[in-house]
Amino acid sequence: AKLSNLKVKLFAKLSNSKAKLSAKLSNSKVKLFAKLYSLKTKLFAKLYSLKTKLSAKSYSLKA
Repeated sequence: AKLSNLKVKLFAKLSNSKAKLSAKLSNSKVKLFAKLYSLKTKLFAKLYSLKTKLSAKSYSLKA
């Protein structure tokens, strides 16, 4: 009885640490994706504002 109890406890600990590890991994993945996404968004915003400024300049030159 004691042996099976020990096995159950060990298994519980193992599965718990596995769950924690996978949670950490998925969390870091989410953070990474969020960082990448915000970087992309910032980059696109910069590009867009540059394009707008350039087109405004060329428009004022034409006019």
